[in-house]
Amino acid sequence: MTIFILLRIQDFIFGGCVLTRLQYGSYNRRFIKEKAPKFLPKIVSNNFQLIIDYIVPIVLICLAYLIQRF
Repeated sequence: MTIFILLRIQDFIFGGCVLTRLQYGSYNRRFIKEKAPKFLPKIVSNNFQLIIDYIVPIVLICLAYLIQRF
């Protein structure tokens, strides 16, 4: 859960992901905006950023915790 919180703090302080800034030279250019509409249905690509930014990190962190726990 700490990782998720740190990601949100990074977004608040820097305005986006530091790795995106290094790769694209800007916080505004994102993989989601450039590539997702090409290979995802429109309804999914509209909500893709929400899913990737919030839901997937929580699921991955919880899954990793459960795997390590058992």
